[in-house]
Amino acid sequence: MRKWLQALVDEYLPSVEQLRDTPEDLALAKEWATWMRQKWAEHGMTALKQQRNLMTDVRKAIKTQLGENHRALESMNFTMAEWTLINSPIDEQVARRNENVMLLHHPDAIVAQAVRLLESREWAEVAAGLVVLTGRRSSEILGTASFQPKSQWSVTFIGALKRRQEVQMLSFEIPTLTTAERVISALTKLRQMCPTQELSVQQINQKYAQAVATACDRYFSDLVPHRNGRSKLFTHLFRSVYAAIASFWYAPPTVDASEYKAAIQGHYAFQGEGDSPLKRSLTASRHYNDYKIGDRAGNIDGRQGIKLGHGGVEVIEAFDKPQQAITLPPKAIPSEVNGQANDLEIPVMSATQEVSQQSIESVFEVLDALPETEKKGQPENPKKSKQRQPRRIKSILVDLELLRTVTGRFGIEIRGGKGQGYDHALTELLLGLERGTIALNDALHSLEPTPPLSQTVVDQARTLAWLIGRVEGLEAEIMQLQPGKQAAQCLADAAKVAPTLSQENEPLLNEINQLKDENNHLKIELLQTQSRLEGIQRFLSEGTIAPPKTGTGTAIEIAIPEDSTKHQSLSAPILPVPQKVSAASSRPDLDADVLHALNAILNYNEYEAADHHQRWAISVPVMKDLLKQVGKATQPKIEAVLRAKSEAIAQHHRHHGLGERHNRVHHGQSISDVIRL
Repeated sequence: MRKWLQALVDEYLPSVEQLRDTPEDLALAKEWATWMRQKWAEHGMTALKQQRNLMTDVRKAIKTQLGENHRALESMNFTMAEWTLINSPIDEQVARRNENVMLLHHPDAIVAQAVRLLESREWAEVAAGLVVLTGRRSSEILGTASFQPKSQWSVTFIGALKRRQEVQMLSFEIPTLTTAERVISALTKLRQMCPTQELSVQQINQKYAQAVATACDRYFSDLVPHRNGRSKLFTHLFRSVYAAIASFWYAPPTVDASEYKAAIQGHYAFQGEGDSPLKRSLTASRHYNDYKIGDRAGNIDGRQGIKLGHGGVEVIEAFDKPQQAITLPPKAIPSEVNGQANDLEIPVMSATQEVSQQSIESVFEVLDALPETEKKGQPENPKKSKQRQPRRIKSILVDLELLRTVTGRFGIEIRGGKGQGYDHALTELLLGLERGTIALNDALHSLEPTPPLSQTVVDQARTLAWLIGRVEGLEAEIMQLQPGKQAAQCLADAAKVAPTLSQENEPLLNEINQLKDENNHLKIELLQTQSRLEGIQRFLSEGTIAPPKTGTGTAIEIAIPEDSTKHQSLSAPILPVPQKVSAASSRPDLDADVLHALNAILNYNEYEAADHHQRWAISVPVMKDLLKQVGKATQPKIEAVLRAKSEAIAQHHRHHGLGERHNRVHHGQSISDVIRL
């Protein structure tokens, strides 16, 4: 509080302390309030926006020294109309921001950059990283914040500012965009590098805030768009960036984003004495909605909680409530059903029909549709049987080629024709899995693993099919124009004698020449596509890359037979299993993580890089930088993989024109900013 204002408050408080609820005392309180505002005007504070903070300070002093409900608070206040005038410019500014939302297209890169800053030797860079990863104000990070571990990816935060001297210390759980252990360690390191115990919040802001803002602008200006009207990034806007990423990663899909942001940013109503439950306030959350996660199409990505359940990520305690299951009545799917097996409808598809696969989390979810096996030695209670709810029916669309492949691997023969044989085979397969007579893991490990059908091959196959169809169509057009071509040839010969005939038939000759050029061009593209497809297939046949690890299991891809790909969707069917199955490699001595990183770079260069300058030449330093994400950066393992794949890598470099010095175009940028393992 300013010294001259403190002197006015010291004179004002004793004069209104003993006021009672009488007309005379209320009139006296209004006189003192008028006196106070006249003194403000004498000090040059005549505008309402200038008096706003003065009014806040005086009212805070009344509540602190005279009580939260003192009579003087009624007169020492702006009118509703005055508050509207004061807040109107702020509301208009917030509305303009929320009408021009900024999209964050690389949240992973933003977080990766912030995590790297935690290892810096500069205190301002460490503070900038913590601001992004926790969403706290820079003055809190530098001075008042205290973090206690709550879970692997969250902490209990104490030390929130802007609480107007409330009696009870506010503490609440916030998710961290990196591990809680790393955040707590970085805060301890920062306090040692930049001690601020003897400084007030105002002194901390005056001395250190600008350095943190400069670090934020330096390291995130390429990843976070600037607010309209601002030429630089500043620290406070990262509260909005943090809230957007945290909601995208951690918010339960059934929780409104505004409620979640209010909880993690500490927007709670002011607490009195006692252990009253925290009540969220959504008023301030409106100021932090101008950043959203964007998708590749330039739209707002409205998903929430995409990382819940992976790597130990849990819902924070404020929203960790059991979800009520929603039971829907069985819904019949209109389709041709050739047969039924124990109430499990199986619409059988011919091999030429396009596969439409229902989304099923695992094979064991299908077992819910089968009748429950009675426990041995426990006869069913007949009375209970009468009250049993009708068995739920699930309709599943089955690809016959996939069914033949899976049943063949487990030695189940499809007997009979049409639907009944397939019904029996599928029922036998599922019952065997339920009863444990089929050892899924043993059967899978006993098979010689085949490389998964890469999406690369799928895309190339689609391109190849289109080119073949286009070439055939052009050849048909040429055949139709063949008589015209012969006539044109005759006219060309006759042109030596009669030039006028050549001029009349010139449009026909031009059309034929254009068709020839287009046909030759498409043939060249066809040959190039076939060559690239063969190269990719050779690369995949040398050794398979381990599929991405997930918390729930690994998806085993089953190749589609050649005779069915002409008529079916080229998406490979996926059979989820509940346990991890490592993809085998023709070179067991090669490290799987290094192979996975190499494949990630190849795929990025081939399909995600928008131009030549965004591609990466494959080298040991680049691989080491990328593998730091998984803690595998040993040079011998990397060199072993690069030697084994040298021919494929060299061919990849030649195809894209990537020389030894190509990576200089990235100007020191880390490959981890664009590729995540």
